[in-house]
Amino acid sequence: MGECWYTRQHPGRVARGGPAQQQTQQPRAGSSTSSVAARNGREWSVELSLSTRVEDGVAIIAASGDVDVYSAPVLRGRIMDLVDAGHIHIVVDLEGLDFLDSTGLGVLVGGLKRVRARRGSIRIVCARETVLRPFRITGLTKVFAIHPSIGEATRAVPGARPTPVEVDASGDGDT
Repeated sequence: MGECWYTRQHPGRVARGGPAQQQTQQPRAGSSTSSVAARNGREWSVELSLSTRVEDGVAIIAASGDVDVYSAPVLRGRIMDLVDAGHIHIVVDLEGLDFLDSTGLGVLVGGLKRVRARRGSIRIVCARETVLRPFRITGLTKVFAIHPSIGEATRAVPGARPTPVEVDASGDGDT
């Protein structure tokens, strides 16, 4: 699956919003996203990076940066591509996010509806309060299964192939 990066440019954007130009790039290994926007003569960087892998029969999307109105379509596209490819159990790792807005929440809800129609699931991995706050405020903590780690999330997926665990058969505690 690989890594995807997203950049955007905001020519003349002001605090109230304004026209934005969106641009998505093809996945490249080892790449990151960055973009620069101007506000009152100052520039700031906004980014979203997605990497995808399949582990124990579950597709895992790791997101870092910001998911907002400009970058959310990239996350939506990644989820749709995975579902279209037959991956109905998806774990979305949000530990690397700095910001998640209502548009990002909408993408996750839309993805959940899409996988549930195929008897699948989306599980969220996040322990960061700043990212979990929108889930709590909107009541989505009752809709999504939220886990503190990828391992816990993948183990909770129905029908996922469990990772073998080495067991000490001698009983002396040494493995």
